[in-house]
Amino acid sequence: MPFQPHVDQVLLIDGAVYRIAAHPSAPGMAYGQEGRQAVVYQLWGEDGTKKALKVFKPRFRVPALVLLAERTAPWAALPGLQVCERTVLSAHRHAGLLREHPDLIYAVLMPWVSGPTWMQVLLEKRELQAEDCLALARGLGSSLAHMEERGLAHCDLSGPNVLLPGLAPVSSPPVGGRWEGGTSDAGGERSRRLGEVALVDVEQLYAPDLRRPGALPGGSPGYAHSTAPDGLWAAEADRFAGAVLIAEMLGWCDEWVREAAWGESYFDPAEVQANCRRYSVLAGVLQERWGGAVAGLFERAWRSGTLSDCATFGEWLLALPEQASGAVVSAPAAAPSPQAPEKQAEQPQPVAVTDAGLHAARELIALGQRLVEQGQREAALSAYQQARVLAEGSTLAGEVALLIAELQAAVPAAPAPVAGSDEAELARLFDAGVAASDRGEWQRAVELLAEVVRRRPGYARGGKRAQELLERGRARAGREGKSEVKAPGRAGLAVLLGCGVLAVALPAAVARGNRQRAQVAATQTAAALAMVHETSV
Repeated sequence: MPFQPHVDQVLLIDGAVYRIAAHPSAPGMAYGQEGRQAVVYQLWGEDGTKKALKVFKPRFRVPALVLLAERTAPWAALPGLQVCERTVLSAHRHAGLLREHPDLIYAVLMPWVSGPTWMQVLLEKRELQAEDCLALARGLGSSLAHMEERGLAHCDLSGPNVLLPGLAPVSSPPVGGRWEGGTSDAGGERSRRLGEVALVDVEQLYAPDLRRPGALPGGSPGYAHSTAPDGLWAAEADRFAGAVLIAEMLGWCDEWVREAAWGESYFDPAEVQANCRRYSVLAGVLQERWGGAVAGLFERAWRSGTLSDCATFGEWLLALPEQASGAVVSAPAAAPSPQAPEKQAEQPQPVAVTDAGLHAARELIALGQRLVEQGQREAALSAYQQARVLAEGSTLAGEVALLIAELQAAVPAAPAPVAGSDEAELARLFDAGVAASDRGEWQRAVELLAEVVRRRPGYARGGKRAQELLERGRARAGREGKSEVKAPGRAGLAVLLGCGVLAVALPAAVARGNRQRAQVAATQTAAALAMVHETSV
């Protein structure tokens, strides 16, 4: 019958006594964590050490696990691969135990690694500081670089398979005196271990001297390269998934990224390697907080056609900073000169790019993208220009400048009147606008009729007034836009106009050297944009 242990049940393995641990949230139940291939139980040794017993489901009980454990044992000394220190229960060495519990055939005994998985951090939207995120990213990158330099690859990197011992809570010591999160010096030990990671589910490891599995892993949802369905089992198999994980970790210190996260992974599995909002958000945050080199490596992986096109983990380690530099801040003001106090006071001080300002800028960028999709290019251009003001002083400003340049190049110039034939030109524009209205092409009709009204207010032809047709077309275009792309409604547009006023107020405050007013304007813009979103739903 299936292996269903109870709390404190004794298992004798290689002469050592182990007891089944109780679940921390349900003391009467055995502590087991079920995965796709197996259930992992926590065991306590007599000396207080914790072990993991991985009991595979029937289809995954493979005799080759014995040889795999022997071959991978030397790698247990590498950072992140401590679970390679393992014992596989086999009929030759553990006959007595297996006769009593047949379902333990080819089960694996290995070290227990405390701490949440990266997937748990994502699901809980757990807030981490920039230095914590950098430590995790460097820890993962270092482990993967050590592996890659030895021709090894995990082949199934994903959030559930990355454990974070440095984020484990420190609990009271068990009978053997060992602490779950390290030593009794909780603060110092946790700080030292923060960058540690541990990779689990290593049964599909690649190495040049290992036997190729019968069923190759095809990548995990949210981390699978476009080539992954063909099977992952090569030295470069981890490069794409590792790049996504490192990017997720680096970006997680930013509230914008945490809010955008899909669920078990940052990206919806359907949008991996696609141009999507989540990619824009994460790439932008990487650029802002960690620099162009880091953002470039992530973009290189995202646009890659093959795994070999992605950066090596050695390249990632070189690009990652040693310490978190934090958000963009203003330079410290020089002490006023006693000889020229009035002249010193007239010089404007640089303004800090606040989180509120960046948040508002990103909201404006997102709004501009929706307006572009709807065909409202002039409105989109206005949104981008406001975003550039709010992002001034950060690397996001450069990205906005590119969006503005691209949009300005795409906006067609207003048709110029032809000398000597103004009436004919107006009639042509008017008739084309009426025809577009009849076809239901409301946005096109609005563009044509707006040009007619601009050239000659009050224009009428055939008993139809251009102004009336224009207002009707705008109303119809607005209703369609709201249902299709959630463009801002009438109240939202009013708020957007308010954002424009605030965006004008911000540079004025900067020019006057009034940092406090500039920060207030940025905060008010972010709040106003939240109202735009609410009125657009």
